[in-house]
Amino acid sequence: MANQIWTYETLGNADNKTLEHVVRTSKRPDLDRLEGRIYAGWLHGFRGKLSAIFVGEKFKKGFALRDGRVFGYNENVVDDKQGPAGAWPTDLKDDGTPTHRGFFRCAYVEDEPFQRLFRNYEHTTYFNYDIPEINKGFTNTMSRVIRDFAVLPNEDDYSLMLVKAYFKIFTGFHFWHSYFLLGHPEDIKYPPQW
Repeated sequence: MANQIWTYETLGNADNKTLEHVVRTSKRPDLDRLEGRIYAGWLHGFRGKLSAIFVGEKFKKGFALRDGRVFGYNENVVDDKQGPAGAWPTDLKDDGTPTHRGFFRCAYVEDEPFQRLFRNYEHTTYFNYDIPEINKGFTNTMSRVIRDFAVLPNEDDYSLMLVKAYFKIFTGFHFWHSYFLLGHPEDIKYPPQW
């Protein structure tokens, strides 16, 4: 696995043990290189399929500057039910704009105050959705429990990221939710309205 070159499809077909190994041994993405890009996301595995009942397996995740720092957001897509293949067309509202939800702050785990959850992920990039001033309304408030750890499965290759997601129930208690893939990056077409 050390010399494995991962693709969206091969990661999409990997088992959880392999994905955990990739998360623990890969390098983090540099936030400056994510800024201005939007990625096609796909929830992996059984737990991802459970979430898909509510939000779909596919989504887009964008990265943009807010007050001089990189933040992220999710953009709704039309889920074509093709798993890690197919397309990610943006789901536009009647006014021609997309729905942006699940906003998150981006940081490096090593720069965050230590939490037990970080023990195996100090080398990753961290997405923290607990931003009450942005995440308002039912859907966005529900997303405030999410904590993600992102890596580059192929060193210095920003066309593909693997992310491990946790839910924070209360301080010190998190549970693993799923892995998801981010790939097929493009320039942001619809900037977020923070």
